[in-house]
Formats: sequence, C-alpha cells, structure tokens
Amino acid sequence: MKNDDKRSESIVWPILLFVAIGAASVSILVFAFHHYCLAAKTPALICEVIKTKPPWTSLTALATAPVLILIWYWRVKHKRIDIRNETQRQITERFVQAVRLLADKSLEARLGGIYSLERISRDSQDDHWTVVETLAAFIREKRKIPKSTEKSDTETESSGKDVDPVPTDIQAALTVLGRRKWAKSETGKIDLKKTNLQDAHLYKANLQNTNLQQANQN
Repeated sequence: MKNDDKRSESIVWPILLFVAIGAASVSILVFAFHHYCLAAKTPALICEVIKTKPPWTSLTALATAPVLILIWYWRVKHKRIDIRNETQRQITERFVQAVRLLADKSLEARLGGIYSLERISRDSQDDHWTVVETLAAFIREKRKIPKSTEKSDTETESSGKDVDPVPTDIQAALTVLGRRKWAKSETGKIDLKKTNLQDAHLYKANLQNTNLQQANQN
C-alpha cells in the first residue's frame, strides 16, 4: 500500500504540469487564430468555421493528449517494475529452497537442490555468480582436504590408494560448475582450493577460471 501511495504521489505533479502545458497550448492557439482572423482583410475559411462551429472537441483532445500519454507511460513503466520485482522474488524463493535442499540427508533432495541452482543460474545472469559460489562452497565443505594430509603445489600427487569415491552429489555439483552458461562473463575465480577432487569426472568441464591451489586431482 505504501508503494502504491508513493507511486500515486509521483504522478500527480507531472499530470498537473502537463495539464497546464496543454491548457496553455490551447489558449495560445485560440488567441493566435483569433488575432489572425481579426487582422485578416479577407478572413480565411477556417475563420468562418471557427466562428460558426468552434472545434472544442479537437482542442480538448489536444489539451488532454499529453496527460493521457504520460499516464500510459507511467502505467507501462511501473508494470514492468512490478513484473521484474515479482520475478526476482520468485528467484529468491527458489534459491532459498534449493540451498535448504543441499543440507538435506537425502541424496535425491541434494541433487534436486543442485539442479535447481543450475536452473536459477541459467534463468538469471544476475544470480549466476551467487549460484557458482554456493556450489563451490558446498564442494569445498564436503571434500576439503584434512590439514594433516595437505600438500604443497609441488608435492600434490595422486597416490591411487585409500581414495574415497566421489559422492554422487559432489560429482553433480562439479558437473554443473563445468557447464556454466555465463562463464565468459565471470570476473572472479571459482574457489576450489584445498579440495579433494581425486577420481572426479571433469572431462570437458570448463574449470579454466578456477582456483585449484593445493587441490588433489587425478
């Protein structure tokens, strides 16, 4: 209700201004034609028409046209704003629900959350990087390398022994990150440092813009 009141107030003064402009324009036209008809030695046909049948309908339309155009523009503009706000509200609700699913005990629910986030990132470029950071954080927390086994960049290698298989949900998150729709527009780096990515399927995955410092890889 408050937003509607503010919108109504914002349109009042422009309408009054356009009404004044329209009325002034009509007054100027009436005065100009009246002066012309009085000054002309041989009154033109339009002068006779104006005297016998004043075009009040046309003059009224001329005066109100700017107001009608302003009102139409105002309605269209705020309709677009309402649609954009509603779309953003729905995306926010979808994002919150998807993040909640990432913490679910059920694998199916977590997968649903991951693919829901992917859909959001594809539908809304503005929310793309937020989804990327969320999935990267999910992977880091689930597959972080214990401090006791961390290695430097030169020492990092795959031993092939006692490697935990990559969970299905982690692989799904990596796959989603690897096929990002808006990757070319990214300005930051995906943070997967100190992450255990051994045995992860990253074939054809777009991870060029990724920080893999001290990450275990095949």
